Amino acid sequence: MNVHQTLEFIGLCAVPVIGLFTALMLPAPKLPRVVARMMWLQCAVSVIFSAPYLWHNHAPDRPWPGVLVDPTAVLFILLTTFVTAAVTEHTTGYFAREQQGINLQNHRVLREFYFCTLAVLLCIYGIAIADNLGYLWIAVEASTLASAPLVYSTRSGASLEAAWKYLIICSVGIAFAFFGTALIFAASQHALAPDGTLSCALLIRTANHLPPALLRFGFVFLLLGYGTKAGLFPLQFWQPDAYNQSPAPGAAILAGALGNGAMLALLRVTNVMLAAGQGQFVRLTMLPMGVLTTCVAALFLVRQRNSGRMLAYSSMENMGIMATAISLGSVGGFCLQAVCHSLAKTALFLISGDANQIYGTNLLERLRGLITISPARALLWLAGIAAVAGTPPFGSFLSEWHILAACIREHQPIAAGALLVGITCAFVALVVHACGVAFGEPPPGKERLPQKFGNTWRSIAAPAMLLVLALWLGTLLPSAVLRAFSRLTP
Repeated sequence: MNVHQTLEFIGLCAVPVIGLFTALMLPAPKLPRVVARMMWLQCAVSVIFSAPYLWHNHAPDRPWPGVLVDPTAVLFILLTTFVTAAVTEHTTGYFAREQQGINLQNHRVLREFYFCTLAVLLCIYGIAIADNLGYLWIAVEASTLASAPLVYSTRSGASLEAAWKYLIICSVGIAFAFFGTALIFAASQHALAPDGTLSCALLIRTANHLPPALLRFGFVFLLLGYGTKAGLFPLQFWQPDAYNQSPAPGAAILAGALGNGAMLALLRVTNVMLAAGQGQFVRLTMLPMGVLTTCVAALFLVRQRNSGRMLAYSSMENMGIMATAISLGSVGGFCLQAVCHSLAKTALFLISGDANQIYGTNLLERLRGLITISPARALLWLAGIAAVAGTPPFGSFLSEWHILAACIREHQPIAAGALLVGITCAFVALVVHACGVAFGEPPPGKERLPQKFGNTWRSIAAPAMLLVLALWLGTLLPSAVLRAFSRLTP
């Protein structure tokens, strides 16, 4: 075991662990500011930790058994930390303005929100660095348990129903993933008799000796299990309710951080399949699921009437695009899509939460005229919709173009055509809804921004920063950005 690397990991996890105890011990009114500052400190720690891997072509490290630190892992660690920091910064004002839903007099609810947010962050760290399918399964299951209270934060009957649906459906999915993991272990016993292994590194090295039938059977169950957590069709039933019933910061964590964890788990499993020469089987199973997810989500977006559910189906569409990239072996396209989606979708949920507070509703037919009430928020809303819809010059346009090119390169013209149709329909639906919110006629009595919002620029700083970064990825040397993401190790 490398002592220096061990100390690095302890330093990386120290701030979130201290934050967990802070959420339990600190007086609730002081929590938002303190946790936000701690998360920005964690961002600085993450940048220092990530720099050697992302900018200096550092070789992957295995500081101890079951752990792999490669550029893909550190990218998702850095992304999740940054997104979480932006959310906690924005929630400082969000909770101060909240008058309905979460009751600020109930300090336990506020503590629970921050505790669970930091617990989810640590779970994503665990998923990112797991080089053992057993550890990976544990981390994904822990992320489900840690995030469920976020759905129930408003303490309403609808949020309770959504939380139970989330827990039950994802638990069934995790049970599938457990069975798939057991099948992969059984397959490994043929190559490494009698002990077997769940180490991804060993499975990849001995992939040619793994029984194809057991390997395929295990992959199908893992795809069903982790696909349920990611919200892939037809396993997405929990997602719209969970995103809609969560408070805006909680939904931002679910969309901007948690979804990536499930997709990263699928990437690790797919790498084993590709090493075993099962790429064609992966395309036969995951590729149709990814494309169908994108197309079905686009259809749901067309007649959506609720802002939370609209953003949920937009996340489902993007998860389908990511699954398509993984099935084609396009690690760079998947990572770039995940980064751009997390940045833009987190910003959209934060802006949507502000709009819900302004209008007192999340119904799209009543969210009208935001450009006259809060021009800055309206511009960010439109920019966020453009970003998640893959509009140039945002980075998501580069990633979607890269993934479509991978479809053609891998001789999948039908998948490329269907994916293009789904992306186009989703784009049109999102733009129509977004323009209605921004430019529609404001409802009576909602012509002015409520005084409780105070300094507009300070309250929109976090989502603005996220969208500027998403724009930077698509405008500053886009070819260099694509090359950098294409170099990420699978």
